Amino acid sequence: MIENFQKALDFTLPHEGVYSNDKIDPGGETKYGIARKYHPEIREEDWISFGINDAKAIYRRDYWNIMRCDDLPYPLDIISFDTAVNCGCGAARKMLRNCKGNPKTMLQLRREYYVAIIAKTPKLGKFKNGWENRCKDLEAFL
Repeated sequence: MIENFQKALDFTLPHEGVYSNDKIDPGGETKYGIARKYHPEIREEDWISFGINDAKAIYRRDYWNIMRCDDLPYPLDIISFDTAVNCGCGAARKMLRNCKGNPKTMLQLRREYYVAIIAKTPKLGKFKNGWENRCKDLEAFL
């Protein structure tokens, strides 16, 4: 649903910020949460002027649609979208399968995912508090 996609954006965009280029973040340089390294189709001259509407189009195409969020019930649609944006579509699909339709379980699986990636790559522990706060904010938002 268009209204749920907008609601998902209303939550996700503020958590992604406008611009970031944290050397520890595997995504590297991002605008509105869209990682440049994962979107080589965005040319250098287009990246300079890349704006919020460009990001929204990518979010719809590469996250909302890929996760088939229009086919999911609320709030799993919004949780799945935000999880895909933050953890990747592959990880989000796995969590969605394993949560058996339970939103609280989906968020618990997401927290477990963060613990696992920090164990594998300790420098990502820098993001632990932010990830946990994002999950708490998502629970409150829904």
